[in-house]
Amino acid sequence: MTLQGLRCFVAVAKYSSYAAAAKQLYISQPAVTHQIQQLERDLNIRLLDRSRSLVRLTPAGAIFYSDVIRILEQLDMAVNQIQSSEHFTEMLSIGYESTIQLPNLPYIYKEFQKRCPDVCVSNSEIPATERKKLFQSRLLDIAFFSKAGIEGMAGIKYTTLFRGHFCCVLPDNHRLVGRQEILPEDLAGETLIFIDALHCPPEMEPIQDELRRKCRNIRLYLSSSSIATAAMIQGGLGIAVMPDYVCPHAQNLITIPYCTSHQAEYGLAWHKGDVSHKVKQFVRIACQAYCKTF
Repeated sequence: MTLQGLRCFVAVAKYSSYAAAAKQLYISQPAVTHQIQQLERDLNIRLLDRSRSLVRLTPAGAIFYSDVIRILEQLDMAVNQIQSSEHFTEMLSIGYESTIQLPNLPYIYKEFQKRCPDVCVSNSEIPATERKKLFQSRLLDIAFFSKAGIEGMAGIKYTTLFRGHFCCVLPDNHRLVGRQEILPEDLAGETLIFIDALHCPPEMEPIQDELRRKCRNIRLYLSSSSIATAAMIQGGLGIAVMPDYVCPHAQNLITIPYCTSHQAEYGLAWHKGDVSHKVKQFVRIACQAYCKTF
């Protein structure tokens, strides 16, 4: 088993394509195929189901993918820390899911650099489950989470930066356009786009469960992110319910409030015993960016 083999496996799983993986890794497609075959021989288990048009993870492959993502993320962080150590006195490791939730992140980084110029910022875009593991292992100093994402976590401090509500995102020619609010029963018979189990953030899990229970005769498509979901909606594949702070801004898409008792909150977590200047400054700047006090 080699590091190159693991990176090839992750790329193929991510893009569902050997050709796309090869392009991303700057190697030939036969080389990617060879690496995957060798990895499956080493493990004595099939990781990927192949067809002419699509590559999918097997159940075993899905489990392995989750662990490999974490391992490679830890390795990349370790390499980054070593390479940065010559130029900076400290490192601040930050994890988040996607910058789409955090429009104020550029301001936060700019202000942090002014106040802590000797601190190297290492930021990683990581799905919620892996971000939680890395944070609890103290491989992240700070992590952005939804409030639902910190449930069960001990020894942390958390501040909510902003609150949102859930919306239904539709093409501008959809039959429900013009409604003031969307009820679950309004979505009967629709094709809904859900976030898949590997990438579903905690705040979306109760919403997707609610939609399964309350919406009759729905069809489901799966997506890996809110960005991918927006593209699917624009392509006419279906509609989706998501927090307003990740709703796409596009001329041909409409957002309408979705009626639910579930709330969406997003904030910042750091370790309770960490009283370092770098962490205090980052939290303070983040709170200021969202008009909060710290």
